[in-house]
Amino acid sequence: MNKFLKNVRAYFIGHFRHKLYYSRFKFLLRPLILEQFEWRVKAMNKVCYNQGSCVKCGCVTTALQMADKACDGDCYPPFLAKLNWIAFKEGLTTVDQNEDVWMKRSTQVPGNARAMYEVTIYKNNNKVSKYYETKSI
Repeated sequence: MNKFLKNVRAYFIGHFRHKLYYSRFKFLLRPLILEQFEWRVKAMNKVCYNQGSCVKCGCVTTALQMADKACDGDCYPPFLAKLNWIAFKEGLTTVDQNEDVWMKRSTQVPGNARAMYEVTIYKNNNKVSKYYETKSI
C-alpha cells in the first residue's frame, strides 16, 4: 500500500477510535489500544498536546495517537503487538513492523521523596522523548 493510502487509513482509524474513546462506547476499544493511547498522551511533548499538533511533523493530536502508525516526528512508536508492548513497558528493546528499534529507559530522580522516575524513549538509539512518572512502592 502506498504512503498516501496508509495515511488515509491511519486518519480514519485514528478518528474512529478517538470518537469511541470520548463516547459511552469506549468499552469497545481493546485494552491494549487504550493502554498504548494513554501512554502516548503521557509521553508526548506537552507543547504538541497544548497546540493540537506536533511541532516536529505537524500531525494532529490526539486523533493520530489513536492510529496504528507512529508520529512522523518520532514522538512515539506505532502501536505494538501485545508481546512487544509488554517488553517495551518493562524496558526491553522491541522492534516495530518497520524494523525500527524502540527502547524505554527509566532512571529514578535523586532526592525526591516520592518514587519519581525520568523516562526516556529511544528510536534506533536516538533520544526522541522524555517524561516523568511516579511509581507506587
